[in-house]
Amino acid sequence: MIAAVVFGTLLGSYIHYDYVKWGQRGRDAFLAYQLHRFDKYMDPPHPAILSIISSIVLVVIVLAVYETSASILSRLLKSSGGRMNQ
Repeated sequence: MIAAVVFGTLLGSYIHYDYVKWGQRGRDAFLAYQLHRFDKYMDPPHPAILSIISSIVLVVIVLAVYETSASILSRLLKSSGGRMNQ
């Protein structure tokens, strides 16, 4: 539960930062960036296998980071709980 709250807080902070950044740059800068991004990544056809493989790699990385942090938090909570009971 703690890991979900931490990751949610980090993601929410990043999304808020992105909104503030583009709000300061203005609508025209945002639209120009999106048009450039579309022309570079969306317009040329991509093979489906590339999207599938990159998605699998991304999910493996995210889950590895999540499981590692959950394991560390679990060990920290167990060790601090053991000291409190003594």
